[in-house]
Amino acid sequence: MKKLFYSLVVIAVISILTSCTPKPEELILGNWTLDKVEALNLDELAVQSVELQKSLIDGQIASVEEQIATIEDEEEKTTYQTQLEVLKNQKGEITVEKIKEDTKKGFDEMAGTISFTFTEDGKVNAQGKVSDWTIDEDGTTVTITTEGNEQPTVLTIEELNATTFAFSSEEGEGDNVVKMKMTFKKGEATDDVEDNEGDDHEGHDHE
Repeated sequence: MKKLFYSLVVIAVISILTSCTPKPEELILGNWTLDKVEALNLDELAVQSVELQKSLIDGQIASVEEQIATIEDEEEKTTYQTQLEVLKNQKGEITVEKIKEDTKKGFDEMAGTISFTFTEDGKVNAQGKVSDWTIDEDGTTVTITTEGNEQPTVLTIEELNATTFAFSSEEGEGDNVVKMKMTFKKGEATDDVEDNEGDDHEGHDHE
């Protein structure tokens, strides 16, 4: 009798817990505002950026050096030599750490500037632009379909709960792929976001 009683209690508790757990399609509803942006492959991107920028400056340096070699006027030659030194200094200031620092600073400045809303009718309003959305049953991906775009945008969900929605995505091709992770917080849009949206935010419901 005791075993039967305990079994019924366990079944009841499981039933209560599962029935109270919101489904992914319920958790995602509402307004979300950008809290944090990360480039998951920032180290790799920074190295590529340094190589590209230094290569471009090397081309400019070579061009100036060629000009200097053909100039006879000392005053004119001095002008080009000064330009050459400026280019060399610019090249020396380009470092992986500086690129990463500037990138992270730019990401930090984006916080609070982007907001979107998922609604029960399968629409997502992002800064006044309305698209369709679907989410898979296990809550691992969200697919955004926008009229006029041949390919839908697929977001890989990293975290989704009552207060946080984080997803990753990839942009670009080949060696230029940027792997991003964006974390949003549930709540009202900031004044800046609302101002950016202007009057074109019909259907942008706030909680």
